[in-house]
Amino acid sequence: MPEGLSPEGPATHPLPRRLAAYSARQDIGVLLEPEAEQDTAESLESAVRAVLQDMRLDVEPHLRLLQLAGWVFWLRGGADSQRNPRHERDLTLSLTLLGPLRDAEPESAPEAVRRVLPAPPRPGAPQVRGWGDLVGHLLQEAGPHDRTALLAAAAVLQLGMVMAEAEADRARSTSNLAHVLTLLHEHHAVPDTMTAALGFARRLFEKSSSETPEQAAYLTRLCEVLLVAYETRHTPDALAELIGLNRKALKMLPRNHPNQPDHATNLAGLLHRRYQETGDTGSLREAVALSRSLVVALPPGHPALPRALNNLAFHLERLAEDHSGLIDTATLNEMISLGRTALAPPTGPGPALDLRIALTANLSRWLRLRAQLSQPGEAAAHDTDEALLLARQAYGSSFGHPTGVVLEALATALSDRYARTGDPAALDEAVTLLRTADDAADTPYRQAVRRFILGVTLNNRYLDLGNPADAGEAARLLREVADSSAASVRHRLEGAWAAGKLALALGAPAAAAKDLTLAVRLLPELVGQVWQDPDRARTLAEFAPLPAVAAACLISIGDPEGALELLEQGRGLIHGESAAISADLERLRARSPDLAAALETIPGEWRVAPDADRRQQLTEQRQRLTAEIRRVPGLEEFLHPPRLAELVAACHAGPVVVTIASKDGDGSHALIVTEDGVRSLPLPRLSKDTLGRSTPPSSLDLNSRWTPTAPYASGCSPRTMCGPAWHCSGTPSSARCSTSYGTFLAAARTTRAAGHGCGGVPPASSPTFPCTWQSAPQKAPPSTW
Repeated sequence: MPEGLSPEGPATHPLPRRLAAYSARQDIGVLLEPEAEQDTAESLESAVRAVLQDMRLDVEPHLRLLQLAGWVFWLRGGADSQRNPRHERDLTLSLTLLGPLRDAEPESAPEAVRRVLPAPPRPGAPQVRGWGDLVGHLLQEAGPHDRTALLAAAAVLQLGMVMAEAEADRARSTSNLAHVLTLLHEHHAVPDTMTAALGFARRLFEKSSSETPEQAAYLTRLCEVLLVAYETRHTPDALAELIGLNRKALKMLPRNHPNQPDHATNLAGLLHRRYQETGDTGSLREAVALSRSLVVALPPGHPALPRALNNLAFHLERLAEDHSGLIDTATLNEMISLGRTALAPPTGPGPALDLRIALTANLSRWLRLRAQLSQPGEAAAHDTDEALLLARQAYGSSFGHPTGVVLEALATALSDRYARTGDPAALDEAVTLLRTADDAADTPYRQAVRRFILGVTLNNRYLDLGNPADAGEAARLLREVADSSAASVRHRLEGAWAAGKLALALGAPAAAAKDLTLAVRLLPELVGQVWQDPDRARTLAEFAPLPAVAAACLISIGDPEGALELLEQGRGLIHGESAAISADLERLRARSPDLAAALETIPGEWRVAPDADRRQQLTEQRQRLTAEIRRVPGLEEFLHPPRLAELVAACHAGPVVVTIASKDGDGSHALIVTEDGVRSLPLPRLSKDTLGRSTPPSSLDLNSRWTPTAPYASGCSPRTMCGPAWHCSGTPSSARCSTSYGTFLAAARTTRAAGHGCGGVPPASSPTFPCTWQSAPQKAPPSTW
């Protein structure tokens, strides 16, 4: 064993075994093997997680582990740079691990460590503040992607929390530990770390004295931790709290406080996120105004100015797209000017590396957009070439850890090059770099983002070049994104939708049915995030054909019952929610009056909400209440669309016919629903043209006085369109035509007075216009990435 090292513990523990092997052979290669660091990291992770789970630390074994790990890296650091290129990092890591040992048991630390690190003021006194300084130096040198360094830092800070003699030192260790645990969650997905980080950060803030510098610092830390929890889907309902905390921080801090620009920038970014989730344009306008104010307020050369310029351009881009779907050239020129100024400020230092990478990628995208809006010529070609050059720079500066923004910039710039030159090598390069990035993803969230971009790129290459292998790989990747709980709802939905269309193109209807069913199931979650009716309609329009395509696919594999359920779910997105609430509230009142009362107060509070912050809080409150209600026995299906048994039971007054119209009639069907079940019938004469000639949009609106035997204005009755179904079922009590969102009324029900009402099935009252479903894959624009 090395001098001063007499570790105790079972012989099976990997670190004593490795150190003993090194001592016996005097071969540093034993400790330089990749498995040696892996063993050390796993030992540190086990110790760190055990403390987080039990909220209890046994000092003696914890100190022994730091001793063992510290000696491993100390000995590794002694190797020359040719044999160990990371020897300087290993020395820094060893000093961090051995710092507590230097104070508690100096004789157990290497003599050189005792000389480098200052002795405690009295024997055995823990210099916790000094340990924190060592941790800070380690993280600055190693960076957030060094998992072992982060685990070592966490283990040392945990010991500092327990052994600190001054309350200020304990709080400092706790705050730093929250930061390190956040990095472990964000970059390495280490279990238990985010929950603990949130707990530590909240406790520090809640226990701090009001309006003190310490409280401001702890508030900043809480905002930082909560933002990562929100971004990584650990705490998806944290947006309202984050916005409120950043508003509070801006009010609490003096105008010249160094953290003011960060909180203003974060608040603008959070407002932008709220716009993305809810379609609230007022939040986006506030983000633009806040960013403009910050740019004006910051003096030239201020280190926060490049980020503020970049964010202002980003907010302007989205605001311009929201108004018209296109960005005018004047706005693009302003955005490009802001980006160039941020990258090369006339005075002061340039942006930090991570910001420079993001700025470079964003500027690449803005130049591409300008080239697309410009007339073909020298200027457009110059913008396209510069965009590709900048995207390559951003990717090359990422050192193997490119963000989604960087990957998108380079992949789309290469796609533009292919479109301009016809050179397939550009598309091949885009696919290769995205595959490499997917393999290097360090968290489930980043992996989902990268797989989505790679899947979209392969989908587009398949549409251009027609290689079925690209379609198969794209479908697999997009399917994995759809199944990932770490991915955003939009990426999951778009992934399932695209995977289903690719599966249909490849002749795999069973796989397509699973994909499309998942996509329809995800629609309510996506639409539920949007606040205003016009924004909901716009979101629904993006996925208008989805329920009908999914239903047609299920019919093709012999599942008309599943097809009916999906159609009903699609129809309920538009108009069924109020009816479902009315029915479900009665059951809720009977089982849990308190939950019912809480849910019923939200609509009234929403109507009088003074601002978007309060509406966001109410939205998240409703989501939490709904989740709680579904945990009540008997209410597991609260506000879910009706199941097949309910739909069939509702046909006690007579059959219901639901028609699905395809573009050319191939795939058009009628679903005949009776109390005995559901069956399908082909309708080859029902097509887009038939529907367009037979039914002007106005005649498809709900009209309770209209009967199936009454003629349409054009002189064509429902019997002409779906006569075969009527021949099989008799005159239906209700007939609907499904062409886009869900089920549209093609033949209105007879009056309930005649005894033909369809009890229990809410009548279709959605906007009506002829629209056919399309199942072929389509190119995904970069804006969806």
